[in-house]
Amino acid sequence: GGFIRKFLFKGEISLGDYLSCGYTKYMWQKDIALARQLGLVSLIGNGRYSVSRELRSASSKLTQYQKQRITALYEAFGDQNFSSEMYVATLNYSNGHSWAMLHTLTLMKVLDHKDTDEGIRYQLLVNPEENPEYFDIAA
Repeated sequence: GGFIRKFLFKGEISLGDYLSCGYTKYMWQKDIALARQLGLVSLIGNGRYSVSRELRSASSKLTQYQKQRITALYEAFGDQNFSSEMYVATLNYSNGHSWAMLHTLTLMKVLDHKDTDEGIRYQLLVNPEENPEYFDIAA
């Protein structure tokens, strides 16, 4: 986000801009994919991206994999809150994968998070009845 903000005045960013700031091509691939999914940038062409001034709905950009994870979260926890440790233990994912997925879904406003005495607690902001577009219908 901070990198994109630097180029808001210019209105577009490219891999060259990213590399000139000391980042790597691998980081660019991960960061630009997330930025596109969050609606922060849009592909113009030739590896150039326009910087969006308005965010779009997250549901239209969810990958099938993310829909499967949201479905698994709902099946495991429903509308109850849970911790990252519970996510790891219940869904059998690594800590790194869990952190990345929970962080991404929080950025996309699919999860809410609160810092409590027991640590960070998450809660789904969507459910299959009211928001079927967020869920894997094959599940």
